[in-house]
Amino acid sequence: MIPGQDTDLYQRIGEILASVMPARAQRISALATVGDDWSEVSFEFAGDDGKPAHFGFDQHPAQAAGDIGEALIELRKRMSADGSEPWSHCRFDMDRGGKFDLDFDYAPLDV
Repeated sequence: MIPGQDTDLYQRIGEILASVMPARAQRISALATVGDDWSEVSFEFAGDDGKPAHFGFDQHPAQAAGDIGEALIELRKRMSADGSEPWSHCRFDMDRGGKFDLDFDYAPLDV
């Protein structure tokens, strides 16, 4: 992996998260399980009180979940293109100011 080559995907994910971040939220997270050609993405956010909250069933941003999933599938492919072990789970946290953190987990997929 070449450092900085994935900036476009990080930016895309950040833009999507910013577009669905509730007005009362100070932080939003995308939690994902990602395979070779599929993904499952869920969201949680926290307001001023710091307590985690979730979108209601009828408010879940399905399009955003799909778009982030596509970006994560591509990121996973890029990161394992050199033969590195592919990660299976990730968490993308972003605060209202746009600062983000991305964590990966290599736990086996239960498929």
